[in-house]
Amino acid sequence: MPLIPYALGVLGAALVSILVVLFNQWAGFEIHSLSFWFIIPAGGLLLGIGGAGGFFIGKRYTHSKFAKIDYLIAIILGLSTFLSVNYISYQNTYLSIDETTPEDEIVKSQFSQPENYISMSEIVTFFDYLNLINSSSTQQMSRGVELELGETSTTILFYIQFLGVILGSIVLVLLFSDLKYCDNCKRYYSNKVLKSFNVEDFDKIAENLNKNLKDGSKIKNLIAEIKEKDTKADKFGNIEIDFCPKCHSGSIIIKFFTVGKKGDTDEVTDMRQEIMLNQTVIKDIIG
Repeated sequence: MPLIPYALGVLGAALVSILVVLFNQWAGFEIHSLSFWFIIPAGGLLLGIGGAGGFFIGKRYTHSKFAKIDYLIAIILGLSTFLSVNYISYQNTYLSIDETTPEDEIVKSQFSQPENYISMSEIVTFFDYLNLINSSSTQQMSRGVELELGETSTTILFYIQFLGVILGSIVLVLLFSDLKYCDNCKRYYSNKVLKSFNVEDFDKIAENLNKNLKDGSKIKNLIAEIKEKDTKADKFGNIEIDFCPKCHSGSIIIKFFTVGKKGDTDEVTDMRQEIMLNQTVIKDIIG
């Protein structure tokens, strides 16, 4: 079992934790608590993806095949990152003990203890601190700005954020598990976009491809002759090739996309077509 994915997983989670804490200190806002419409935990999702990202980079680099236990590992790494960020915040949060300031005044994310303040870590345990922040009646919005939400709302937001971390980790697993894998060569497939075309030309393209499935050179020449799609078209197709970089087993894949008003593209997945090719043909196509 390769150790690189696990080493990169731990390293990645630690690095993301440090970067998030540094950003929080600089911005005066806890980016990992960011949410849209109070129900979409954007910060939690990103924290989960970032925390588990190193592990999957390592798996991709070492060509380690996806396994069901990866779900558990990703969630553990995501939650570890979440707890690490909060633990660093816990260690660097201070409560005023100066009689001239409100006794409940708190200074967060300071890496040196201010005068006349005492560290939260000297007063409560880490788990008491987590309970304190998820039951607070206020929610930090930006530097020096807090919104009064009420204890119940803040608690709900905390657990939505917690759930977001788990979902972010799982999303990363799902994306990774969708990668094609060659069991014979123990390698992940490579993907290459060969050409984009207008959907109006598809019938002729498909006919010519089907005529030359056994001749890689002819397919390569055919693809070179296909007219590039019009950049203003609201629909287009891609001719792609998925192949094992070692044994060259694989297929040509034809995908269709729609283009939104803002230029964003969405694949029409039920129109996707895949044509299996022999190894010699693929080797000819990729050169």
